[in-house]
Parts: sequence; C-alpha cells; structure tokens
Amino acid sequence: MPPPPPPLQQTIYVGPFVFSKAPTELDICPYGAIGVTTTGTISFIDRDVPAELNNADGTRWKAEKGTEWEDARMLVAEEAEFFFPGFVDTHIHASQYPNAGIFGKSTLMDWLDTYTFPLEASFADLATARRVYARVVARTLAHGTTTAAYHATIHVAATNLLADICVERGQRALVGRVCMDTLSPEYYRDESVEAA
Repeated sequence: MPPPPPPLQQTIYVGPFVFSKAPTELDICPYGAIGVTTTGTISFIDRDVPAELNNADGTRWKAEKGTEWEDARMLVAEEAEFFFPGFVDTHIHASQYPNAGIFGKSTLMDWLDTYTFPLEASFADLATARRVYARVVARTLAHGTTTAAYHATIHVAATNLLADICVERGQRALVGRVCMDTLSPEYYRDESVEAA
C-alpha cells in the first residue's frame, strides 16, 4: 500500500486587507490574516492578528482554527501596501486584444469586416492564437483581473489553447467558442448551426 499523500500546504497572507462591502463602503482591516489552500479556497480569515506577526518574515504560524499546516508560507505586506480581492471581468473578446483602441469613424460592421473578422480568422494558426492569448491573459492578470469570461474565436483548437493558457497562468476563466453563421464573411463562419 502506498504511503498517504503529504498534507496540503497553505499560504497565510498577513497584513492590511481592503475590500468592498458595498459599492460605496470599504472595509479596511489593518492586521489581518487569510489562509488559502493550494486549490485557492479560503480556509480562514482572522481580523485581529497580533502586530508582531505582521513584521515577522518567514515565521511559521499555526492557526487556532483546529487546522495545522506542515509548511505555511507567510507573505508580509510592506508599509503602505495592502491586499485586495482580484477583479472579475465578465466580458472579454480575447482574440480582439490587438484591435483595442482601433475604431476611428467607421461603422460597427465596417470595423468588423476590416479589422475583427480577418484578425479572428488568423487564429486558425495556433502560433498566432498563442501569441495573442498569452498577451491578453498576462495583461489582465497584471492589472488585477483574477477571473475572466473570455470569448475566443470559431476555432476549437485555439479556444482550447486559451483555456490552457489561463490554467497555466493561474487565472480562473470561463472560455467560450464563438459561433457564427450570419453577418460574417464566408471565410469566417460556421458551416451550419448543427456543425457549430
């Protein structure tokens, strides 16, 4: 019989926390601790952590919640830094990232025909898809978006690639393949509703 798996390691984030309780109300916790499992689940929140724990780099701390960890890392917030929840973007056309800011004085259909459809059709090439999708996921993460709902293209392989990149980079995401059978050029259209 194989040995039991090692216990999960948790990360304990210690320092000031700021989050919104309502659109116009902030909750500021200057001496907090949040334990997070390796699967990203919050296992505990403590609001009044002793001040010495906020300054003890690398100290092991066993939570008083009935749970112990073999190796808990502690991240210490520096002065004037704080933790806050990640942003959630509920609508991103990931394949259109290179076209951000391009519109001018065109109509929507002209913009789609001139810029969007040719760009999205190029995602049949996985190297193109990888280059763009890696950039959009890196950029959204760099700006604090930890969860995103992405629209991809009509290409199944490229859509799966976007999901893989999100997993590799640690971004939670809902990734959907775009289905199109009207208002797009013949070269960028699903064969039929049934095929889509």
